[in-house]
Amino acid sequence: MCRPPILTSRNIGLAEHALRALLNRALQDTGLDFQHWVALKLVADGQGPIPMAVIVGQLTDFLKMDEPSAIAAINDLRAQGLVDTSDRLSTTLRGRSLYERLCDETGEISRQIYAGLDPDDLAATHRVLSVITARANSLLALT
Repeated sequence: MCRPPILTSRNIGLAEHALRALLNRALQDTGLDFQHWVALKLVADGQGPIPMAVIVGQLTDFLKMDEPSAIAAINDLRAQGLVDTSDRLSTTLRGRSLYERLCDETGEISRQIYAGLDPDDLAATHRVLSVITARANSLLALT
């Protein structure tokens, strides 16, 4: 009899959906959805103004979204006054304030989720998920 794998796409998906639901709760009433949050985070985490093309490339790579959707997400952030309107993106004061508030909130959620978990287990999980992601990206590149 075949043994099922210990870790499956279903396990990963269930964890991702639970974590996304927590993030969506944090994003409630901010005007941001997941894609906008990722775009804001990429801009805010960058070192100084970042060329828009770099952020668009990261969004298409990380979120598997098409370029027009990535550009639209950035333009939405501009319209909300969260990033500047030049071709080299940085957060506005309003954007930085929102970003920091959300980082504090999601950081606390993460601390609660990861509390008590063995650091070696977390490191192993990180390594395994990194390999899975790389393999999935390789398969996507074939099509």
